[in-house]
Amino acid sequence: MTANAVRRAVWPAAALLGVALGLLMPKPAAAIWHDFYIELWPGGASTLTCGWHSGPCYDDDSLVSSGAALDWGGSSGIAFLVKSSTGSNLFALAGTGWVSKDAQSTCDHRAHVSVFDNNGGWRATATYLHTSSSFTNHSINISTSRYGLVSTTEPLGTTANESGCGSSWSGHHVHQIADGGWTLRSYPDHRTCNRPTITTDCWVGSGYKQGDIAWSQWVP
Repeated sequence: MTANAVRRAVWPAAALLGVALGLLMPKPAAAIWHDFYIELWPGGASTLTCGWHSGPCYDDDSLVSSGAALDWGGSSGIAFLVKSSTGSNLFALAGTGWVSKDAQSTCDHRAHVSVFDNNGGWRATATYLHTSSSFTNHSINISTSRYGLVSTTEPLGTTANESGCGSSWSGHHVHQIADGGWTLRSYPDHRTCNRPTITTDCWVGSGYKQGDIAWSQWVP
């Protein structure tokens, strides 16, 4: 077969492959391919009392598992706090958040916020343990901007004192979990940040993002 014959055979095959891929990832009518970015920030008190962990944060580090939660100590209000930016000026919202109370009973005060994109697809969840709440489950808008990060803050309640509820903790704190979707950022592991030397080991304050997420999608 000559070189020209080979080219004539290959080009139709490549064209068919392109058509097939286009059918697999169709572009919605009048839609724009768009980039979104959201950061999750600490929403409780400003004193970090345990680095990345799962479950209770005991003095004995061998009893503590690594995880996606940070503990913020002190009696305070608790809020879902995110910051978002985007790739163009066509959209003012990155998506929505579904704000829900999981439980509000002795030793089990929990709330969470799930983040959904502009097409209704789930992107991430943040959960807040030891959070006393009185709100009704509801949806919020998550603002965004092309010109830098903009904040969305949604109050969730206050820290609940769950001393003696099955862990070594005593007093008020919020156990904030980057519960799925987020890439963890900024903070030390519990092996560094743990009791009893919190003031020296947990030097990082709440002025850092806890996690972030980025995605691209067709948006009508």
